Amino acid sequence: MSKKSLPKRLKASTLVEVLVSFSIIAIIFVLGSQLWSQAILKQSPMYVFRGRAFIREVIDKPVHPNEVGIDTMKRMPFVCIRHIRPYQTEPYLREVSVQCYWQNRLIGTRKRYIRVQDL
Repeated sequence: MSKKSLPKRLKASTLVEVLVSFSIIAIIFVLGSQLWSQAILKQSPMYVFRGRAFIREVIDKPVHPNEVGIDTMKRMPFVCIRHIRPYQTEPYLREVSVQCYWQNRLIGTRKRYIRVQDL
C-alpha cells in the first residue's frame, strides 16, 4: 500500500476572509429583504382600482349649502377622508378634497370645486 502524499500545508481561509464573506452575504441579504418587503407590500392593481372607484363615489356625493368640515367614510379595507371648505370669498363655492387610504397607505387623492345652491 502506498501512502498518498499529503500537502505539507493545508490551504484554509483566514479569519479576515471569512468575516469579509459574511459581511458581503449580510449586505446582499439586507438589500434582498428590502426589495422583497417592497414587493410584498406594494399595492395590488385591483385594490388601487377599487380605491379609485370609491374616491369617485365619495367626491360625487352631494354637498349641502351649510356643510363644511371633515367626513370619514369607510368601506373595508378603504378609509376615505373628505374635506369640505368654503372657497375663499365665494359664498356658494366649496372646495371638496378626498384622500383614500388602504392599510394606512395613501392610494389616491382628488379635489374638485362645487357650486352649492340655497335650499
